[in-house]
Amino acid sequence: MGSLSESLARVALLGYFAAGTVLGLALLSSWIGLMGTRILAGSRLPSSPSGAHTLRIPPSSVARGLVWLGFAALSLSVAARTAAAGRPPYANQYEFAVAFAWTVLAGYLLLPRERVVRGLTPAVLALALGLLLYASTLPSAITPPVPALQNRLLLGLHVGCALVAYGANAVAFVAALLFLAQRQVRVRSGWVRVLPDARLLDELGYGAVMVSFPMLGATLLLGSWWSSIAWGSYWSWDPKQSATLATWLVYAAYLHTRVNREWQGRGSALLLVLGFCATLLTFAGNLFFGGLHSYAGVTDA
Repeated sequence: MGSLSESLARVALLGYFAAGTVLGLALLSSWIGLMGTRILAGSRLPSSPSGAHTLRIPPSSVARGLVWLGFAALSLSVAARTAAAGRPPYANQYEFAVAFAWTVLAGYLLLPRERVVRGLTPAVLALALGLLLYASTLPSAITPPVPALQNRLLLGLHVGCALVAYGANAVAFVAALLFLAQRQVRVRSGWVRVLPDARLLDELGYGAVMVSFPMLGATLLLGSWWSSIAWGSYWSWDPKQSATLATWLVYAAYLHTRVNREWQGRGSALLLVLGFCATLLTFAGNLFFGGLHSYAGVTDA
């Protein structure tokens, strides 16, 4: 049994490295495609009814194929890690970072094809690769979870909901960045012509938050339930618990801006950027917050 677990752990590590390599190639391919599109966009383009120059170009089929291949390799890594550990792979910061990258890619691949444009692809890939590179700096050994994490059902549900929310927040963040970039770049520069339409980006960000917002709420509710079981209190103002609440409130404010004309557009996009910064702070908080969530596993040998 021990040799099987060790073999599965090696498969998980190989899948991780294979995913990083393939996704790096996908990023390179998508960036080359984006640069080529910008050069082609220097020619005269038809205008939309509003007078703005637009160019709707689907993402490179090569890059998208590589994303699927990298996602499959990372899925194999996560599945093998789960089987080797005998629990959901969320018990330390390394596992959480890899799973976070997986949900970012899953959120991207689940988008309708007509909403995936080249400006989105390299940004999502850069974010996922950044998470995998961050994971490479952390201890990857499979160790038994701390006593508070030994409830497998709640570990899967609570952290699983958080990961879905984080992945959706990442997609919303990229949409917001592209929205802000489009507003800053002059039309004649050529770059704005390869970016998605502002309305499409706004809808993409809103759709992603409509997934993440209830998932963050579920994360808070399940975390409170688990807290009452593990620590005897539904709410203790633990730093990471409080950071999750603050993140949820930022996205609640964003949803409120959707009905406030003064905040629509740039203001809403800035809130999405702020929300993802809060998401990253919550994600990495157990490295420096301390408190009841200080079990990232970074001090393991």
